[in-house]
Amino acid sequence: EGSNVFGSVFGDYNNDGYLDVLFEDFGPPSKLYRNDIRRHFTHVNAQVGLNVIGLTQGAAWGDYNLDGALDLYSNEDTGDNQLFENVNRQNFNEVTVTSGVVTQGNSYGTAWGDYNNDGFPDIFIATCNSSPFNSIKHLLRNNGDGTFTDVNYAAGVADSLASWGIVWLDYDNDGDWDIYIANTNHPPRPGHNKLYRNNGDETFTDVALQAGVQGVSSESSFGASAADFDNDGWIDIYVANSNHQHRLYRNNGDGTFSDIAPTAGITENNHQAAAVADFNNDGWMDIFSAGGPQNRLMINRGGSGNWIKINARGTVSNYFGVGTRVEVYAGGQFQMREIRAGDSFCSQNELFIAHFGLGSAVAVDSILLKWPGGIIDKLENVEVNQHV
Repeated sequence: EGSNVFGSVFGDYNNDGYLDVLFEDFGPPSKLYRNDIRRHFTHVNAQVGLNVIGLTQGAAWGDYNLDGALDLYSNEDTGDNQLFENVNRQNFNEVTVTSGVVTQGNSYGTAWGDYNNDGFPDIFIATCNSSPFNSIKHLLRNNGDGTFTDVNYAAGVADSLASWGIVWLDYDNDGDWDIYIANTNHPPRPGHNKLYRNNGDETFTDVALQAGVQGVSSESSFGASAADFDNDGWIDIYVANSNHQHRLYRNNGDGTFSDIAPTAGITENNHQAAAVADFNNDGWMDIFSAGGPQNRLMINRGGSGNWIKINARGTVSNYFGVGTRVEVYAGGQFQMREIRAGDSFCSQNELFIAHFGLGSAVAVDSILLKWPGGIIDKLENVEVNQHV
């Protein structure tokens, strides 16, 4: 149904262990299909009260009130963005106004992430409009009581560049979430991308230029994804551009990155979305880019680094562990990932798996799974190069 689907995002809204899917439609309202288990899906918007209006160009699932049910945030091109609370894993109640998340459309990239480490997932929204004022980013801090506060100015992320994709990542392995934003060239505003380093005090500093991930002013970036492509223990960044060779920024481990796309065999230069996953299940993250003349699946041929992949399956929290923070200690180094459902611009990365490159580490000292709601599980002395 519909002819203008921009993307889709999977999430188990009824917590039955089977993935449902929301199609993000830039025409008819977005549609939620319930997985009926036997290779059959049922359109359930009316049945569950999911009244998505406007032209959707991105959505993400997250459990903002920590009740074990996946809520939905929907980005709109026109009209206000919407937040739907999942009630008893059966129905949805729109809480956009009462929760304080009212933001004017022009929104494209969105993702949940706990930037201040208080245990409640916050929302970052990337915006794009011909008016700089209507392109100001939003960082909605979760107050923990069912409401949100836009702290974009106080946090230092209220720039007005034309933004599409956003990804949370801990590029410096210091235990808090940084933000990478893909921007398009929209004269007189340049297409410089942003890397906001989390200062640990609820503020951010843009370090894109000194880190080497800003790109050039004429560049139009849309999608961005983060993964450790060379399994060295430092997360890298992939950027899909519509008018320039795609970027593969290798993390040098010292706060800087190097663009290795030309030597890595990446020649694409006309896509608007990107997602990463271990397509062939060999422990090396692959790349899928789309939105151009031809979609591309780029297989990572690997190298010498060790790795580990962690599946999070909840019992008290939501079944697929969305919102779970996974922390790994190996080879004297700390890393973290988060299980997310919806990333960047109309994209979703590998479903509900946390991948870590381990470099030369021959064992994982410990794995911490910090579930939504505060439960913590710990594994120790785990072998490398396996799925856990």
